[in-house]
Amino acid sequence: MLKLDGKPSRSAAHVVAMVSCVLAPDNHLAWVVRKVTGTATSPRVHYTLRNDLSQGPGTYIYDAVLSTTAPGSERTLSVLLMNSDTYQSVKATTDPETGYVLLPSPPPIVSNSVVIKTPE
Repeated sequence: MLKLDGKPSRSAAHVVAMVSCVLAPDNHLAWVVRKVTGTATSPRVHYTLRNDLSQGPGTYIYDAVLSTTAPGSERTLSVLLMNSDTYQSVKATTDPETGYVLLPSPPPIVSNSVVIKTPE
C-alpha cells in the first residue's frame, strides 16, 4: 500500500510503501514513476524505474524531488513486481538522456497509485 507522507512542498514529496510479502529470490519490487507529456490530443506516457523495494517486508520511503518541476505538474507513483529477466530487460531499455524505460504492456503494477502534484 502506498500513501503520501504529508503534503507535497514546492521542493519535495514523500511517499511511503508498506511491503508485507516475502519475494521469491528472482523477483523484484521497484518504484515506477509515470509521467504524461505532450498535449491533450497527443499525450505521451513515460515511465522511470526508481529504487528497489526487494529487501523484504517493511516500510520504504520514496523521496520525489519537485524543485526541478513546473508548478502544477503531475506524476504518478506505483510499485511494480517483476522477475529478474523482466527487471533486467526493462533496465536495459533505459534512455541515457531521459531515464525513461519501456515497460511490458500492461505494466506489472501491484500497488495502488499515488498522484504527486507540484504545488503552485
